[in-house]
Amino acid sequence: MPATCSAKRLLISLSKTPISLLRHALYATLSKSQPRVFVSSRANICDNDSHLLHCLSRGDIWEARQVIDQMPQRGNRSFVVALTSLLSKFAKDGFVNEARTLFDIMPERNVVTYNAMLSGYVQSGRLAEACRFFEEMPVKNVVSWTSMLCGLMNCGMVEEGKRLFEDTPEKNVVTWNSMVVGLVKNGDLEGARSIFDVMPTRDSVSWNAMIDGYVENDMMKEAKALFDLMEDKNVVTWTTLIAGYCRAGEVGNAYDLFLRMAIKNVVSWTAMISGFSWNGYYEEAISLFIQMSRTDNIKPNQETLTSLTYACAGLGFPRLGLQVHGHSITNGWEFSDDDGRLSNSLVYMYSRVGLMEYASSIFMANSRNWTMLSCNAMINGYLQIGQLDRSRYIFDIIPVHDKISWTSIITGYLSSGQVAEACRLFNDMPDRDAIAWTAMISGFVQNELFVDAMYLFSEMQMQGIMPLESTYSALLGAAGAMTLLDQGKQLHGLLMKRQTNLDLILENSLISMYAKCGQVDDAYRIFSSMASRDLVSWNSMIMGYSYHGLAHDALSLFASMTESRIKPSSVTFLGILSACSHAGLIDEGGTIYRAMSKTYGIEPDVKHHICMINLLGRTGNLEEAEQFVLSLPSKQGVAIWGALLGICGLNEGNAEIASHASLRLLELDPVNAPAHIVLCNMHATVGKYGEEGILRKEMRLKGMRKLPGCSWISSREKIHAFLSGDRPQPQKKKKDMKTMEVGRMENYSFVFNGKQVIHPYKIVAEYAQKMEAKEKKKVGSLDVELKLYLLDIIAASYSNGQEGVEKMEVDASKGTLTIVGEVEPVPIFKKLTKIGKTPEIVSVGPPPPKCGPCCTCSLCRPYVMTKCEPWCTCSLCRPYLKRIPPYPSQYFPSYSKQCELVDVSYPAYSDDTGQCSIL
Repeated sequence: MPATCSAKRLLISLSKTPISLLRHALYATLSKSQPRVFVSSRANICDNDSHLLHCLSRGDIWEARQVIDQMPQRGNRSFVVALTSLLSKFAKDGFVNEARTLFDIMPERNVVTYNAMLSGYVQSGRLAEACRFFEEMPVKNVVSWTSMLCGLMNCGMVEEGKRLFEDTPEKNVVTWNSMVVGLVKNGDLEGARSIFDVMPTRDSVSWNAMIDGYVENDMMKEAKALFDLMEDKNVVTWTTLIAGYCRAGEVGNAYDLFLRMAIKNVVSWTAMISGFSWNGYYEEAISLFIQMSRTDNIKPNQETLTSLTYACAGLGFPRLGLQVHGHSITNGWEFSDDDGRLSNSLVYMYSRVGLMEYASSIFMANSRNWTMLSCNAMINGYLQIGQLDRSRYIFDIIPVHDKISWTSIITGYLSSGQVAEACRLFNDMPDRDAIAWTAMISGFVQNELFVDAMYLFSEMQMQGIMPLESTYSALLGAAGAMTLLDQGKQLHGLLMKRQTNLDLILENSLISMYAKCGQVDDAYRIFSSMASRDLVSWNSMIMGYSYHGLAHDALSLFASMTESRIKPSSVTFLGILSACSHAGLIDEGGTIYRAMSKTYGIEPDVKHHICMINLLGRTGNLEEAEQFVLSLPSKQGVAIWGALLGICGLNEGNAEIASHASLRLLELDPVNAPAHIVLCNMHATVGKYGEEGILRKEMRLKGMRKLPGCSWISSREKIHAFLSGDRPQPQKKKKDMKTMEVGRMENYSFVFNGKQVIHPYKIVAEYAQKMEAKEKKKVGSLDVELKLYLLDIIAASYSNGQEGVEKMEVDASKGTLTIVGEVEPVPIFKKLTKIGKTPEIVSVGPPPPKCGPCCTCSLCRPYVMTKCEPWCTCSLCRPYLKRIPPYPSQYFPSYSKQCELVDVSYPAYSDDTGQCSIL
């Protein structure tokens, strides 16, 4: 008895656990107990039944028969019914094996008993055993055939189900419904509709199944047509169609149906609230929830609160979200749902409104139900409030990352200026889509790494990733910032090739790009052809005029803007004032500046003040500019005094104002390098060399220096950046050596040794006639042109990925020049003919043997390893180099341009192949 009591206490304490755990706990306790036990109501089995179940589970058939014989119904007609009911209970509770054992030892069976056992097999998914049992049944009725049909259709065996349906001797409405539901679940809507149309009788299950099939497959027209044909519509039918319209985005149709419903339950209200919330109608969702709360006998459930939480997140209502959270806690729903939908929606809501402490507490407490939605919400939530380290912590602890989480954390690092870490994460990202590439390109542009953005776009195209519209917008911004008109036109051409109609954002980007690149007429042509313009369009065009000092055009466009009833912004006035400053229109600029606050209600900021200072300074009104600075209502900052200092120049008459501005600027920023430099130059201008020397010494001690300027140049489809004080590029030494070799050429005949396009061997062209010394002066200009052309050939051979010119040999006695390497001879012949030479093919044969790696002749000496640089790619240096795939960005160490030296023992020269190898 103590054991049975312990079993009772254990099972009562586990009344909320799954039935499988109850069963194991029951068996573990009863293994040492008496036959009679007490179980909780959750097990749904009486005392004798539990004893019988225990006997069947351990295979004690004799004792099980004893229990059956002791049943009070023994000998009555209801005895078979009682055992069949018991068997059905065992099967529904998951005890299929025990139910089969009971079936085998039952003294009497009827068709209901067989159907109960068959239903147990079908519900547990044991279809093979169900088929064998169905074949062995001595008698079958319509329930038997229907149960077997449901089993086949649930397992996806549609063809077998159709054959069984045709063989069914007797069909009732449940059989027909089972066939319709099975075909709908397996996606055969045409077959389901054909069965539905020939049904002799239909009930609400038939109609709802067919309508639900159309709704699930987004066939709302067919669902609505069938809905209109249905006479007896119930609340399930109305709710199904409402949910379908909401999922298809037709919220208006859904709400019309909702208003027509005579009877609504909590599911109907929740479906409509969810439809409003998921389609962005957050205010309507909250309003409908308030209306629902005022309805009698309608209480919200977990799904209602989940949808309401997303509405609060969309509107940014933290107070209402807190009330929803409190309601879920009051009802015990915070973590009660198995899939964690309510808790994850709370995490999403708190992350959107910036309450990350609440979001983190719920997120960590519900770790078993994390979803990508909640994980990404946490990452973006911390990024939104600037806590990149916490966002990275969440990224590291979540078990799975999707494209959104990768892109979010990469964007976070780019926004904070940590480009190197963002590039490392981008390289580690397993599956990069167009959004991830666009995030990297936009991040490079945001951090003013315009060259890297261009090269990354090239890599994106090489990998076959289709750019997005935002990709082009970012790249157009980079092209405009570097004034790369050719690249901008190429991007414009790609846009026109891939999509005919450009959206407003791309058109604005094109206007800005063309304006910054100096093509103001092209920018205006795009502006005038726009179907619709927004404030950004007008501002971009006005700023374009401002960049190029077209003040009158900017003012005229501003007047057209006001006539179009477009309210200007602070950016608009910044462009107008800047244009007036460049053109020296002091009256117009002053009028615009005063109208900002009086007419348009826009208070000028620092940038507008600086424009006025520049305007006054460029028109020679330095004293007025100083008075303007002193009269500003806000506290003058570094930028204001720096602007005043910048307009003073090196004029001796401005020394007092410049000195005053410099001193005020140094008070605000003691390590301001430009202010020190301007003050030094001013001291030198007025002859105060002592003060200049002291100030420059102070700058050296403090380590102050002005940031160098940067310029870009585009050559041979490559972009090169130059900083003030840069050393020459690595290729310069190689070009200088080639220039020296060409300079040693004699102006006699030439022999070219290049690679023919259609032949693997080298060909040699020779000038046969020797020129007289007296004719050298006449053809001197031609020889200079020839030398420059040969340099172009050498550079082109390297840029095209060829081996390049391996050597040049001059034979003064024969008057010949031999060039060995991969160069195309036909263009050389055409060029020589054009400048007055008569080339002639002398012989075709294999190339001459290459010099050894240790050769020190006049031709090989410049290429000896002791004199070559690490980036040299000549034929002798190449065996010493380990190439890394080319990529321009300094932040991608795996894609560096430079070659990397490798340790080798010594090179060996092969006479057979004429090539170097590394031992």
